Amino acid sequence: MIQKHRFIYKAVAEAVEGFGNRHHLQARAHFAPLLGYRGPNGHIQVSSMLNCTTYNPANPKRMSVDQLAVLLYELDEEGREDVLSAILDEYGYNLCKAPDAPQTEADTIHVLQMTLGIDSVHGDLAKTLFEALEDGTIDEDESEAIRKATFNLRKAIRELEEMLK
Repeated sequence: MIQKHRFIYKAVAEAVEGFGNRHHLQARAHFAPLLGYRGPNGHIQVSSMLNCTTYNPANPKRMSVDQLAVLLYELDEEGREDVLSAILDEYGYNLCKAPDAPQTEADTIHVLQMTLGIDSVHGDLAKTLFEALEDGTIDEDESEAIRKATFNLRKAIRELEEMLK
């Protein structure tokens, strides 16, 4: 039986919860009817679908492509970016939003600020690696933290590359 993809499901679950926090609502209950879960337990069905750590072969509650499309449409830009980034990162691709307008002088200043931001993100990666290696082993949480830090560095570099096009 095919297992749920932990990293992607976790990113979707975090995006849904983040949406709820940003909009002051119970996100799973909000998304339940939009995802096809009706009735008083719809939010529980959404929770089962988004749970990346348990898997019941008799009733897998996997997320369908249609449900993912609904979530991407309904999530705000921050949540949408988190989900798409997780999916693309898993398969070795990078998400980079297309620039809205041609570069101006203000954009050049922004490029310089982004370059300084990359230094900061690079420092975060170095700190994460140093902390993970302090005890001589890298556990699952440390591995996830390293993965996120490297992803953030690649994202910052991609944004700078796009700005310079």
